[in-house]
Amino acid sequence: MLHDGSATIASMSKSNYAENLVLTTLLLSGTTYVALFITDPGETGASGECTGNGYARRSAPWGAVASGSITNTADINFPSSTGTWGGTAEYFAIFDALSGGNMLYAGALTPSVDVSTSNKSCRIDAGQLTVTEE
Repeated sequence: MLHDGSATIASMSKSNYAENLVLTTLLLSGTTYVALFITDPGETGASGECTGNGYARRSAPWGAVASGSITNTADINFPSSTGTWGGTAEYFAIFDALSGGNMLYAGALTPSVDVSTSNKSCRIDAGQLTVTEE
């Protein structure tokens, strides 16, 4: 505990080493999967994920970690739907399992993708999905 004229430490940030270690541990120590969400997945990803009609999470091909960031090295292709996946996919999340599992990261999908009818697909191009630790 700090007393008598000592500085109070209000916040801290991770070192570059720690940022890289977190990304390496979470994204390169096993297969990770990208999921599409109709609604914001929040902190857990417990609801709002696309479902049915050929939908499944897709594995994410990651490159090397550098300067606290990592980027996909190949396209992430979701197959054409055979019916609705629930509406318009507006968010994505990265999980440590093909189904269930733990959500690691999430964000807005820009632009959103209409997956409300048959024959709709989604592709995240190589180099377009970057995860950054700060």
